[in-house]
Amino acid sequence: MFVKVNSTRHTAAGTFRPGIIYNLTGNKKAQAAVAPHVEKGGPMEKLTKAQAEEAGTAVVLVSAPASAAEAELAAKAEAEGSAGKKKSAGKSGK
Repeated sequence: MFVKVNSTRHTAAGTFRPGIIYNLTGNKKAQAAVAPHVEKGGPMEKLTKAQAEEAGTAVVLVSAPASAAEAELAAKAEAEGSAGKKKSAGKSGK
């Protein structure tokens, strides 16, 4: 399933930005998250693979964590990595 986003949407599968075509093939969680937005006249439109390729823009593959626990672990790891970078950036090296 391919979707083209017309306006920013924050979903359980992440933030979808306008002008980008997302490949949700095989990702049931992401498909369920965008389903309400794909309705007729919604902010996202469903595309076929041929339509996505014809659009000529880069296609982004969405891979959401399989569970909420995995998502929490990924967010925690990202936050710890950001905190470490901030601490080391503040040192003067003397």
